Amino acid sequence: MRKMVLLLFLVFTLSSLWSFDSGKKPLKAMTLSLAIPGGGQFYNEAYYKAVFVFALESYFIGRTIYHHDRLNHYRERVSETSGAEEEFYQSLRNKYYRRRQNDFWWLGTIIFLSVVDGFVDAHLYNFQQEKEKVHILFDKEMIGIGIDF
Repeated sequence: MRKMVLLLFLVFTLSSLWSFDSGKKPLKAMTLSLAIPGGGQFYNEAYYKAVFVFALESYFIGRTIYHHDRLNHYRERVSETSGAEEEFYQSLRNKYYRRRQNDFWWLGTIIFLSVVDGFVDAHLYNFQQEKEKVHILFDKEMIGIGIDF
C-alpha cells in the first residue's frame, strides 16, 4: 500500500512538472529545489541565489561525507584497540559523530529553506505584471477598484 501511495505521489508530481503554462509553477520549483541544489532558484531565474544555494548545499554535503568517513574510521579503530588508546579513539569517534549530526541538521535546514524559497519565488514571479492590472479609482463621493483582465 505504501508503495502504491508513493508511486501515485511521484506520478502526480512529475506530471505537474511538464504542464504547459507561461508562468512559473511552484510545485516544479519545489521539486527542482529538492532534487538539485539551487535548481528551483535557477528555474525561477534567480541565478545569483541559485549559485549561492548550490555552493552552500555542496559545502555541507561534502562536509557531511567527510565527517561520516572520519566517524567510520575511528569506529574501526575503537574495535581494533583496547585500554587508553580505545578511549582516545572513542572520544574522537564521538566528536565526529556530533559533527556529522550537526551537518545533517544544517543540510536539512538549508534544503528546507531552499524549497520554501523556490515555492515563494515561483508564486511571486509575475507579481509586478499582476499588480499593474489593479487600479484604485478616486471620485468625489466614492472610491473604487478597477481590474484589467
